Parts: sequence; structure tokens; C-alpha cells
Amino acid sequence: MSYRAGSISSDELEMVTAYTSSLHCEDDEPDILVRHGRFYLVTGDVVFQVDKTIFKVHRHFLSKASLVLGDMLLLPQPNRRETPLKTPPTTMGTTSETVCVKESQSSTLSEPPLFVLHGDSVNGWEHILSIFYRDEFFEPVVLSATEWAEILPIAHKYEMKQIETTGIAYLLSGKDALDSMKLLLLGRWVDSKEMYDRAIEALADGPILTGEDARLIGFKAFYEVTIR
Repeated sequence: MSYRAGSISSDELEMVTAYTSSLHCEDDEPDILVRHGRFYLVTGDVVFQVDKTIFKVHRHFLSKASLVLGDMLLLPQPNRRETPLKTPPTTMGTTSETVCVKESQSSTLSEPPLFVLHGDSVNGWEHILSIFYRDEFFEPVVLSATEWAEILPIAHKYEMKQIETTGIAYLLSGKDALDSMKLLLLGRWVDSKEMYDRAIEALADGPILTGEDARLIGFKAFYEVTIR
């Protein structure tokens, strides 16, 4: 068995994280940022940006879930230029409005510092925050395999151990099967040998892989599939 963790191509990362599109503004407004419709909370005490979406939530949940984020939230942030901010329509029918947020070291604005989380997916953060902010407090959180696959790269990146362990266990349970190719790439990305091995076995039992499949998963993984 030749399990390879760590290095991953841009094609692999795209397949792991880009299952559905994130919130985007119009192409002719590249600098417009959008407040998330659900997770921009008036009482939140930390603001962070993922792609062009702004989240405002409570520091307590992020710090409790991840020591990495807890440490990040204590770091001073550099000066920021004025940034247009658009509030999207909500299900209650309110209209969009564009406001400007200025942040600097001498700022007296009530908005907390803005953290930009590069490389993360909006969908993944939506799912993670839905764990913290449940619609029904006493109901268990139910997430699909695709949703867990969007969560895991973020959970692994910020060492959200409990969330990562739960997600891996769900994907290995077989309750809601994830595409074997995606499972392999995801297992490699989050250093899960169990997920990787499960995917190799499934691919070996499935249709013959194509040249494009080999390019995507890499020669070593392709070889492991073919010799099963």
C-alpha cells in the first residue's frame, strides 16, 4: 500500500471543495462584499470574510471549536481601505443596500476587525456555522455526505478536531455514500488513511478508470487501483 498524504494539485483541491457555487456579486462590481443572509448576526463580536461573503458571528464558538482560530482572533489586523458592503435580499423580502465600512487602527466603528480566510469555501463555513447555530436547539444536526465533504477541508485546516472526527466517521459509515473519486481526494487532503483506502477499494471494484481519472488522482493511486 502506498498512501500519499500532503501534496495535492489544484485540480484535486477544486474537486474537494467546489461542489456548489459560493455567493458572488456582479462581475462589474468586483470589490463589492456581501453580508451573509443568515450568519451576519447583530450581536456577533467577530467579522470574517470568505471569498466575497462577510460573516459576523460569536467569537466563543470559533475559539471553542478551534485553538488555531482562537489564536488568530487575538492577532491585530492591518489597516483596511473603505470597502463597499452589500446586504443581500432575505426571505422576508427586504431589499439590497450597499454601505461602506471603514476600518483602521484609529477607527471607532462598532464593527470588529475583519479577518480574511483565504482559500475557504462559503458553503463549508455555512455548514460549520449551522452546527453552532441550530434552527432547533434540541434536534441533532443532520448533514449530507456532500455537506461533510465541504466542511472537512476547513475543519482540517483549522484543527477543528471534534468536527473533523465526526465528519470522517460519517463518510466512512456508508449512510450516505460520497463519490469514490471525491472520497479519495478528500481522504488524502485531510490525511485520513481509512477514507483513502476505502476509496481505493471502491474504485478497484468499479468501472475501469480513464486517463483523465488517472491524471486527477495521480499515478500512485491509479496504480493501487489497477493492481487490486
